[in-house]
Amino acid sequence: MPESESHRRIKEIIQTKLHEWFGASVEEYPSSGHELDVFAVTSSGTSIYVEIVWHDSMSQFLKDMNMLQQSDADVKVVIGSPEVIGNNVMTREFSKIVISQRRAHKTVHGDILSGNRILEDSEYTENDLKKLLSTLVAEAEAAPKPEATLQIISLVPAKSNWVSGNFFNIVGKVFCRGQRIVKRLDASLQFIDMQTPVKYVSVSEDGKVHELDWKELDFSWSPDGSDNDNTRGEFPEMRRGDSIFAVFPDAVGNGFGGNGHLWWWKHLFELAPSSRYKVKLVVRGVSGSLTITAERTIEFTI
Repeated sequence: MPESESHRRIKEIIQTKLHEWFGASVEEYPSSGHELDVFAVTSSGTSIYVEIVWHDSMSQFLKDMNMLQQSDADVKVVIGSPEVIGNNVMTREFSKIVISQRRAHKTVHGDILSGNRILEDSEYTENDLKKLLSTLVAEAEAAPKPEATLQIISLVPAKSNWVSGNFFNIVGKVFCRGQRIVKRLDASLQFIDMQTPVKYVSVSEDGKVHELDWKELDFSWSPDGSDNDNTRGEFPEMRRGDSIFAVFPDAVGNGFGGNGHLWWWKHLFELAPSSRYKVKLVVRGVSGSLTITAERTIEFTI
C-alpha cells in the first residue's frame, strides 16, 4: 500500500530526531524480510524501532504488527493516524501485542502515539517525545537480560516417504532462548562408534541410488527467518516460538533430464536393517563474539 504524505513526513521527522538524539538512525531498515519504518541504535547499542501505521486497513495493521513482533529491537514504539487510534479493534489488538512483547522482555510503549501531534506540535516532539524515548531506552538498558539457553530437545530418525527402502533423515528439534544467540545456528551431525556402515546417498526419481562421500554434515540456518531455505523437501520448515526443526541431510532438488522431463533427487542416509546406530548432533548458537553450544547423542536400532 503506498505511503501517504503524512506517513512520509512523520517518518522523516522521526528519523531526523532519532539521529539527533541518539546518533544513528535510518529509514526503511531491512530486518527479517521486512522494511521497518525507522530504526536507530544508541551509542550503548540499544536498538529503537518506530513503526507508523497510517491506513486504517485491518490487513495492513496486522502486517505492521507482525513486523513489530518479529523485530529484535530493544525498544518499540508505534505511531498512528487518528483513524487507527480511534479504531477500538486495532487498539485492543495492539494492547494484546504489547503484553506479549513485554513478556518476551521487550520494552514497548503501551499506547499508539498520535501522528498528527508529531506533525502539528514541534514542542511536543522536541520535549515530550524525546523524554518518552529516552525513558524507554533507559528502561531497556536497565532491564535484566534473559539468560541465553540452547537445548536440543528431540533427535530422532525418520524414515523417508520419498522412496521405498531403508532411507532415513535425522530430525532434530532445537530450543533457543535469548536474543543474543538467535542470529545464526550452526550444526554438525555425525555417526559415531559405527559397527555397521552408514551410506550417505542421493536418490533420484527413477529409484537409482548414488553413494556420496562424506565424513559429517554441517548445516547453518537463522531462526529469525532471514534464511528462507532452512529445511526443504520432505519435511517443511517449522517454527513455533523458539523451537526450530533441523533435518539432516538437508538437500533436495529438481532439474530437467535430457528428454526435457522434470526429475527430482534427494539426499538421504541408507541404514541397514536390524542394525544399531549412534548419532551425535552439535548445535552452536552464534551472535557476534558469543557462541553457546548444545549437543545430544542418541542410539537407535533400525
